Amino acid sequence: MVELVNNRDIQGLGGKQVRVAPANENVRKHIQHPSVPIPFGDLDSLEWPNDQFTKRRIRDGDVKVVGGEGEQQAEGEQPTEGEHQGRRRGRQPTE
Repeated sequence: MVELVNNRDIQGLGGKQVRVAPANENVRKHIQHPSVPIPFGDLDSLEWPNDQFTKRRIRDGDVKVVGGEGEQQAEGEQPTEGEHQGRRRGRQPTE
């Protein structure tokens, strides 16, 4: 049995939390947040810090945001289309 950890222990730096669920069984078995000492295992979802690691996993489709408040928060912080395209310096986007 996995011992659950207090949310304050997981937060670490006091950042916001987001509840995520694995997208598939492969993710369930092999991906774990580096600062959360609990693997998904048999759990449906876990609270992860809403940091770059979590945002990347959401963007890549490895995990899905579950729940109302966290879902809006995570969606609002994802880059919009074209924002993270690595534009060259000195060039203006053509539209």
